[in-house]
Amino acid sequence: MKTRFIATIAVLTAQGAQTLPQLRINIKNALKVGVTQRETSEVIFQMSLIWWPTFNLRQLRATLSGLGDLVREEALKEWAEFKKNYYYA
Repeated sequence: MKTRFIATIAVLTAQGAQTLPQLRINIKNALKVGVTQRETSEVIFQMSLIWWPTFNLRQLRATLSGLGDLVREEALKEWAEFKKNYYYA
């Protein structure tokens, strides 16, 4: 069940801000079945890396907006660190 929620969160994150209501529901349900906040933020961060040519910080913030403190701060810190070290565009 955890794997299914992680995969769903990954797909919804890749689709961007238009799937925010579904993403919010799936994150809350994932936390109920044992997915940690760290795992959730890592999935969101990894999807932002995979989609980096079209994924930017604005889209990441839009995706995470409304999720409260569940994963937002950690994912934004990881993205900023990655951008600082590896992203040159």
